[in-house]
Amino acid sequence: NAKPGDKVTITANNGKDKLTFIVDDNGNLTKDPANTNPLMDKAELDGNTIKLPEDVLEDGSNITAVVTDLAGNSIPQESDTVGYDEASEKPTEITAAPIDTNVVADKTPENIKVTLKGDDVKPGSTVALTDEKGNEIAKIVLTPEHIKEDGKAELEVPLNKDNPIPKEVKATVQAPGKDPSAPATAELPSLADTDGLTKEQLQERHPNDKGIQTPTVVATPNEVKVTIDPKDTETFTVTIDPKAEDEATKEVVYTKQPDGSYKPNDPTFPTLAKGEETLSIPRDKLPKGASDVTVKAEDIVGHTAESAKTPVDPILEPSKQPEELTVKAADTDKQADRNPEEFTITGKAEPNAEIVAKDHEGNVIGRV
Repeated sequence: NAKPGDKVTITANNGKDKLTFIVDDNGNLTKDPANTNPLMDKAELDGNTIKLPEDVLEDGSNITAVVTDLAGNSIPQESDTVGYDEASEKPTEITAAPIDTNVVADKTPENIKVTLKGDDVKPGSTVALTDEKGNEIAKIVLTPEHIKEDGKAELEVPLNKDNPIPKEVKATVQAPGKDPSAPATAELPSLADTDGLTKEQLQERHPNDKGIQTPTVVATPNEVKVTIDPKDTETFTVTIDPKAEDEATKEVVYTKQPDGSYKPNDPTFPTLAKGEETLSIPRDKLPKGASDVTVKAEDIVGHTAESAKTPVDPILEPSKQPEELTVKAADTDKQADRNPEEFTITGKAEPNAEIVAKDHEGNVIGRV
């Protein structure tokens, strides 16, 4: 946008050299004859383009351009940085892992941990991390503390809020005196993908999660109630151990679903709805005889907690009603009246059964 008579000033090599050019009547740049800087002789003009050889510019130095009109007004300057003759070495190894920083482990990462290795991955180099959409995650100058014993750099940084769960992480390295390297790319796995991970690796991904709440079991004549903490429980296993030797132990595994509910691997058992913490198992889902019930809960890190063993009483069949029942009343007063003081009850009942006699109001009047 320079006009005839305007002066263009190029400041190079971090202010050490100033080159000036004048716009002629045809709108083309010409060298300012008053400027005696030796670099003026090396500048090439092509219409409105000024070309300077790379060997006259210092690597990494700043270069600016300012246009000044005849009235002395300056147009806002353009600025850039001169590149380097040599590019940094691309990292030879890169891994990325999601990090959940919450005290109660979940599947949403807040940070990522990036591990890099390469010739230029060393103190003083700058590492730039971006996601697959080009959002900058971090730019870090490596220090000796970043370099571990195996020579790899380890960085843990917050994720970019514009892309909170990226699929990829790209890393470039720029060593002092060199251009940035080509990017190295690593896939960022999901926190939900735990296949093949050791317990130590899971703990690294959830460093602040230290344990899980112990589940409880309460048995009543009609049901067994299991209470867990849905915030940190990923799976829980209900173990039913019959006391009869001819009956096998049964395990029912409940797994947390994407909607927050828990589904059993045995479809005859009830599900636990989203947001609920107490599961009611009907008594008839357990053996009729006596049994013990325990519940073991596990979080996504692998921490476990097990309830105390809770006894469940057997289901008792109702006794048969007495048969051939007869009742005889006896008046034992010396003077006869119509009010009996004794009753004789006869009939047939199961052996060793307890017989309880009650009046019409439900009051117990005898027990054998």
